[in-house]
Amino acid sequence: TTNGEATTPIKTGVTGTSVVITGLTNGKKFFFKMAAINAGGTSPLSNEVSATPILAQVDLIITNIALNPASPTANSLFTVTITVKNQGAARGMGGYLDLWDDQPTVRGCAAAGNAWAEIGILEAGASKNLTVPMTAGSAGSKTLRAFADSWCVITESDDGNNQLTQVYTVQ
Repeated sequence: TTNGEATTPIKTGVTGTSVVITGLTNGKKFFFKMAAINAGGTSPLSNEVSATPILAQVDLIITNIALNPASPTANSLFTVTITVKNQGAARGMGGYLDLWDDQPTVRGCAAAGNAWAEIGILEAGASKNLTVPMTAGSAGSKTLRAFADSWCVITESDDGNNQLTQVYTVQ
């Protein structure tokens, strides 16, 4: 609590201007005061500061879907390029990207698509383009669905923003 610092140091031997303190509980507010010690003695305690540690997490989103050709012909091969971004604060494995050639309904974890690709590792703030071959079905309007981390193997700050759709026409 504020002004409730213990008198026993939690870190000694610090020679720089900053220090990392480990073993704290995420989401709990901690209060700190510092003192300098040298051959002349111990300084008065500093003003109090506080910090609340949070666990940095991955947060995958799909920012773009591009079909080539944009309107494939029935039963032909086409490619889909998906841009996956890690908008989280931590580096992490992206799991798998699953694609459905016609799926308007939101999918749940472990739903296998018509095609897939491994996302691999994404740094915080980084994006990656993945190009996946697919086969167009019968003619008509379709809803392509892309689902990043479709097997839900990584802990994310928001698991609800991993899917994106695009309507296209098969000629």
